[in-house]
Amino acid sequence: MNVHFLRNRGMTIGLTGTVLLGFAVLEMSSVAESSRGVSVQYAGLSHTALGSATLSTARCNDCLIVSNIGSSGDDGVRVEVGEGQGFLASVDMGSAGALPPGAEFRYSEFTEIGGPTARLPHFSTFDSRFRFQAGAPGNAELGIDVSFFNPSQTQVRLYLQGSLVDSQVWPGIPPDPILTGALGTNAAGEHLTISNIGSSGKDGVRGTECLIWEISQGAEAMHLTGRPAPVQADRIEIDVTSSIGQPTLSRVETTAANIPGFSITDEALALWGMAVRDLGSGQMSTTGGDHLIVSNIGSSGDDGVEAEPWKPDDTIPIRFVDVDIAGVGGTSVISWKLEVRINRIDLARMRVEEGRLRAADIGGSIALSSFFDDTFSSFTGTVLARNGGTQVGSATGVFNGEVAVTDGVIQWPRFMGIEHEDIGRGIGEQLSKTHTYRFAAPVSILLGGSPLRAGPVMADEIIVVNSNSPGTAEINFVEVAGGGDAMTAPVLDISRIAMGPGVPVCPADITNSVGGPPDGTVNVFDLLELLSNWGTNGPGANIAVPANNVVDVFDLLDLLSAWGDC
Repeated sequence: MNVHFLRNRGMTIGLTGTVLLGFAVLEMSSVAESSRGVSVQYAGLSHTALGSATLSTARCNDCLIVSNIGSSGDDGVRVEVGEGQGFLASVDMGSAGALPPGAEFRYSEFTEIGGPTARLPHFSTFDSRFRFQAGAPGNAELGIDVSFFNPSQTQVRLYLQGSLVDSQVWPGIPPDPILTGALGTNAAGEHLTISNIGSSGKDGVRGTECLIWEISQGAEAMHLTGRPAPVQADRIEIDVTSSIGQPTLSRVETTAANIPGFSITDEALALWGMAVRDLGSGQMSTTGGDHLIVSNIGSSGDDGVEAEPWKPDDTIPIRFVDVDIAGVGGTSVISWKLEVRINRIDLARMRVEEGRLRAADIGGSIALSSFFDDTFSSFTGTVLARNGGTQVGSATGVFNGEVAVTDGVIQWPRFMGIEHEDIGRGIGEQLSKTHTYRFAAPVSILLGGSPLRAGPVMADEIIVVNSNSPGTAEINFVEVAGGGDAMTAPVLDISRIAMGPGVPVCPADITNSVGGPPDGTVNVFDLLELLSNWGTNGPGANIAVPANNVVDVFDLLDLLSAWGDC
């Protein structure tokens, strides 16, 4: 499993001068500095100091420093998630060679239990906990506590350069520790970095992938408890098999003992099989387990979130992006806009924008604009309007961005995405790059750009086909951003972000086990996704041919007939 991340927040660096944890201590500032009970914003999430710890973002580049750590084990930081599916973080514990015996690090995830709706006393409990403890130089141990999940089995896998080198399966709760080895503690001058620790919600149960640890120092000897001998490895994965449902993640606590401090260099929420990070000044929280609420949106137009697949497969290029917008909150005024930006990483590891979809309030109406490269140049193509799956209008020509506008009504699209249109839907060639906008209900729409607009027509879907584009070679991540001159308490409610390889081999393959892109198999996850969208134009609406843009019995029958591998 390859885990990629869009950015390495605060690659901690050592500079000349006073050094703490291997990074430079710059001129102290009161900005973004807090002690116990005071919150600091980092990575779009709220952080609170625990115990005697102090938090600061003023002393490093895009990281959160947690200092003043004592020996109690209670000093650290709490991250408020809301009601989420999963979380990940990367932590730099400083110079590995300087770790004293007894140095300890703990990462704990908490869920909320009970409350009025459940008719149970409300309390918070940790449901998974990871413990790292250093012994004598070159010796350390890992332990986990997943007793909350009452696991039927726990598996630990060790990898070296992507290849499995050892594994161990324990029935029920695993022993403590699960693994011993140097784990970076003997690498003098190197930073001991715990990368990508967190839970992804594999197979619909949060916590079943409760740890992924990438050893930054390279391969080291690791000895799984119960195995005959240590092996060289650079990656640890832990899976927990549990029949417990999917409790929502409310908060994460990271604590340490007997070290000066540590720095958090990256954080992301795990939602819909995606790793989601903040963009600009956007602040994130989750609700209901699958809704992402983005607030603190300013006027720049660059505040929001960015997302990439939690477990991208380098062998399968990503060629479509779907973004479901459950709502745009606040009082809209002229020039406020919502954008979905499609990006890739080139060979020089630079970001290249591959397309942008924009919905903007132009004064009593919402204008839809499409751009197919980072120059925002005009394009030749066709704009199609559909209502209930039936084409009701079209416009062909040269477009300078604007492709359609609602006719005197503020109605934001509920879906914005980039796709490679299927020939079976009757629009162009399979490799034509298309932008799609969908509304929750039919709306009066004028087609084409200002001042030459055709219509209006009643439509719930606008499809923009660029006749000159061969289609995106590959997509690496997507940005969803909002902003404008003024808007009272602007909030984005994002209900789903999905990315996948393009037109699926079989339309009935709607999703995978975590609500992400199709996985090549039509199974119970596809059936559940279809049923959850019954009567709407959501996922599963166009399985049956001819398509009618509504999930109904014909789509259900076609899904069942395609059951199994595609």
